[in-house]
Amino acid sequence: MLDVIAIIDGSRGKPVSDWLPEVVWHLRQAGMDYGGFLAVAARQEPKDLMETVAAFNDHFKGEGDPWGGASSTNDETRHLLAIAARIKEPEKTPIFVVGLRRAGMDEYVESFLSGVARNKPVRSLRAAVQVLKSASLRGDATRLLKIIGRERGVKDAAHTIRHFWGNGSSDDAVVILQGVGEGESARLVQIYQEVSSMSLGGMRTLDEIVRGVPEFLRDNKASELEALGHSDIAEKLRAIGDSNPPF
Repeated sequence: MLDVIAIIDGSRGKPVSDWLPEVVWHLRQAGMDYGGFLAVAARQEPKDLMETVAAFNDHFKGEGDPWGGASSTNDETRHLLAIAARIKEPEKTPIFVVGLRRAGMDEYVESFLSGVARNKPVRSLRAAVQVLKSASLRGDATRLLKIIGRERGVKDAAHTIRHFWGNGSSDDAVVILQGVGEGESARLVQIYQEVSSMSLGGMRTLDEIVRGVPEFLRDNKASELEALGHSDIAEKLRAIGDSNPPF
């Protein structure tokens, strides 16, 4: 470990991006925890953090493919971005989305937004969506909303839908519901039941969820729903392709 200590001692006054990737590499090789280093790095100002993210991506390039081929993403960079997504103010979300794209790392935008969707409090999620729209990133706002529906915990997703619906963001709540349709079948049923129990007036919960199921997944998902004992939902899903669907 003397080599790692030497790197850290020699890092005084240098940008984090210059030395941290190598330190993490050595710690990982030794089977040691390096989460504390990533947490400190994630607290940098956006410009400095983006330089560190780019340095991580370069240093660990090609490690994200389990089959040993070239990969454009890697776990260490995703880990750093996940921490940043969790701790950074929601108002800074556009800075990171644009910064990743300008650095040629568009493939990490989904990872960053996923970290926001999974971990931010409900009010922060709404703020992040609004600031993305204000920054002319409406596509990314929609992307974030769908990830909330697809990946956030069942009860948290349901409460997020209720919050958006009850605070003047009903259109966004609908997009979250459509994101639910992109996720696993069992989770789809659980969120549908949670949201239905909230008695949100005017919300066509199931209609919007099934509309969100990608066309190429409809048949398989309908079969999965039938196997789970929800033939009513499966029937509504299959009816989407009909000329006169029952909703």
